[in-house]
Amino acid sequence: MKKLLSVGVAMMMLMLMMAGCSEGESSLPSCVVGQWELETVCDISGEILFVGEAYGSYDDYDGEKYAATAVFNEDGSFEITGLDTEMSGTAYKDSELSLDDSVAVDMAFDHGTEVTAVYGIREYIDGLEAESLLFTYEDRIYSFIKSSD
Repeated sequence: MKKLLSVGVAMMMLMLMMAGCSEGESSLPSCVVGQWELETVCDISGEILFVGEAYGSYDDYDGEKYAATAVFNEDGSFEITGLDTEMSGTAYKDSELSLDDSVAVDMAFDHGTEVTAVYGIREYIDGLEAESLLFTYEDRIYSFIKSSD
């Protein structure tokens, strides 16, 4: 029994050490690094305020449209362009809030606001998948779809 317990503890320590080596607390996961296209911006109740080019019915949408993109770099910096206000700052993985199938990303904007975004993979009924990034900023919910690494 002691031998089994010792092996279990040793395995747990090895797993923790490996996890610590693969991604530090301040690193940005490779799944988030790249270019993202705006899908939608909604108010807190979920009503669409405007759409981006990643929105499925972009051409048919008769409301406000923006060609906005977000770029997350390997060094943790990010920039969101194409909206009324340009946004930039730094981002890193929040290991405490992240799960196996989703990643919490803490975003610190240059002007001082901090929010937590959620990265995950959407699965649609037709079997298609899309990498998505969602965050709330100033009472608006921003949804981005990954367009390239």
